[in-house]
Amino acid sequence: MKRFMEVIKEARDFRHEVNGELSEAFRTFVLASSLSSSKALESAFSLPTVSTKVLTETKSIMSVKTPKFSLETSGSPFSYSLLETSGDLDSFILRMQKILPNLVRLAELEKTVESLAEEIEKTRRRVNALENTMIPNLKDTIRFINQRLEEQARDAVVSNMRIKAMILAKES
Repeated sequence: MKRFMEVIKEARDFRHEVNGELSEAFRTFVLASSLSSSKALESAFSLPTVSTKVLTETKSIMSVKTPKFSLETSGSPFSYSLLETSGDLDSFILRMQKILPNLVRLAELEKTVESLAEEIEKTRRRVNALENTMIPNLKDTIRFINQRLEEQARDAVVSNMRIKAMILAKES
C-alpha cells in the first residue's frame, strides 16, 4: 500500500506537469494554425519522417508485474517546407517531440497504478473471503471436532467404569 500511494502521488504530480506542457504546446499549435493555411498544415503533417518505437519490458513491484516503457525515435521532425509554415509550427513540433517521452512515462506510471490497484483489490477480496468465510468455517469445524473428541473421551471413561464394575462384581 505504501508503494501504491507513492506511485499514485508521483503519477498525479507528473500528470499535472504533462498537462501544463501539453496546454502550452497546443496553445502554440493554435497560434501556428491561425497563421498558416489549413492546406499548408495538412501538407506539413501528411508525410512524417520521424520513426518512433515504444519498447516494453516488465518489472516487478511486490511480485506484481508492471510495465517499463522506453522510447526510440529516429529521423527529422521537419518533413515540410519551412517557407510555407510559420515558426510557431516548428516550435509546436519541437515541444511535442520533447513532451512525447513524458507522455510515455505517464502511461507507464498510470499502468503501474492500475496494475497495483487490481492486485490490491484481489488481495482485499482474498482477505475478506478468509475473514468472513474460511476462518468462521474452520472455527466451526474445530469446535465440532473438539466436542466429538470430548464425547468420545466421556464414552471411554464410562466404558472403563462399567468394565471395572463388571470385573469387581465377578471377583466378589
